[in-house]
Amino acid sequence: MRRVFQFIVVIVCTVPAWVAVGLLLWPLHLSATGVQQVINTPAPTSGAVLATDTFTRADQNPISGNWTTCSGQGGLRLLTTAIAHIDSGTDGCIYYNAVTPNNDQYSQAVMTRGSDTTAGNGSGMCVTVRQATGANSLYDVCVNAAATLNVTLAKRVTGSYTAIWSRTATFADGDILKLSVTGTTLKVFVNGVQVGADSTDSALTSGRCGIAYSSNSVGATADSWECGNN
Repeated sequence: MRRVFQFIVVIVCTVPAWVAVGLLLWPLHLSATGVQQVINTPAPTSGAVLATDTFTRADQNPISGNWTTCSGQGGLRLLTTAIAHIDSGTDGCIYYNAVTPNNDQYSQAVMTRGSDTTAGNGSGMCVTVRQATGANSLYDVCVNAAATLNVTLAKRVTGSYTAIWSRTATFADGDILKLSVTGTTLKVFVNGVQVGADSTDSALTSGRCGIAYSSNSVGATADSWECGNN
């Protein structure tokens, strides 16, 4: 510590005052509200959380701002600090427009399952990855209140829907549903535990993270959403 102090004293004593002040304050950014550290934002890297949204703001129907309604689908609304369907009988989809994740990415949210108890129906609130900005294309995983086959992984390719699988997972309202894609490998998690084996699909290679709703499951919601790179 003594050597560092001596070094600073030498700088201050041997260079003009304006240079010394600049050197000492270089790591800091001065503003009207105080001193803030300047942090250079790097390009997205693997394992990085890119965006979160807790939706703790006023209701909005449909939600907008950093959220964009998917091409070819209905929107979703912000209702009582969560994302909900606008019409329970109409599919809806939104993507986060403020960041562009790597092709290897994940999306997750805290879910409320809604009213549908039909096994393998693929209904409920969903999280999405590789969601196209100009076409109705995405991977999603949805959860409903069925006793079995309550979690469904699916894809849409320019509007054409295909269920990849439906599986049974223990899921309570307030649990976290996550969809991850790396290369052609898709993984689904509930509270950090993988649901079944990996799946592979090569139909979609890039896109955004988001949230979707698959009808019909009244009361399904998504909250505390997160997107990042794998």
